[in-house]
Amino acid sequence: MISANNPLIALMDERSQAFGPSIQDVAAALQIQVSRDFAPRWGRNAKVVTVRAGRGPIAGSWLLVILDYAGGGALGHHFVTREGLPQAVVGAVTSGERWPTIASHELLEMLANPWLDSCVYAPSLGQNIPCEVCDPCGRDAYHLNPSNPDSIRVSNFVYPSWFGSKKKGAPYDQMGRIHRSFEVSPNGGHIDPRGCLQVNRLEIS
Repeated sequence: MISANNPLIALMDERSQAFGPSIQDVAAALQIQVSRDFAPRWGRNAKVVTVRAGRGPIAGSWLLVILDYAGGGALGHHFVTREGLPQAVVGAVTSGERWPTIASHELLEMLANPWLDSCVYAPSLGQNIPCEVCDPCGRDAYHLNPSNPDSIRVSNFVYPSWFGSKKKGAPYDQMGRIHRSFEVSPNGGHIDPRGCLQVNRLEIS
C-alpha cells in the first residue's frame, strides 16, 4: 500500500538529450539518501523506481520527472496534481551538471511537505516558515560516498531541530553547515514565508 510516510516514487526521464549519470544510477543514489540519511531524521522513507520510456507509472505513485526545463526559469519545483498526488519536476538544462542534486532537493522536499501545507512558526522571525527542508541549505551538496569523489552529489537538508524541534541542539542539517534554528547556510540558503498560513502550522516533535 502506498502511503505518505512510505510512497512509491516514479523517476521518469523525459529529457530530449540525456547527459550526466544514468537515470538508474540517480535512482539508486536517491534511494540510498532517502533510506540512509533522510528517513532516520524525518521518519519518512520511500521506494524510488525508474519508469521506462513509453510506460506509465504505477497508479498512486508520486512522480519525479526530469525535463529539459522545469518552467518559469526554476531549476525545479514540487506541487500537487489535479488528482491530488505530489509531483516534482527538475529542469536538467537549467540545472546543468547539478541536475541529480536538484532531483534530490525536490524529492526530499516533496517527502517532507507533500501537500505544500506544512509550516512552522519561527518566534525569532515572527512568521511561519514553510516546511521546505532543502531551501535553507542553498547550494550545499555532498557526495553520497565520501570516499569516492566521483559519486553522485545529493542535496543537503535540515533536520527537525532546525524548525525548533522539542529535541533541542545540534546538528541542524546533514552537512553541519548550520548552527542554530532558522539559520540559513552561508552557501546561499533562503527562507520563503509566502503562502504559509497559520492554520497549517506543523508541530515538530
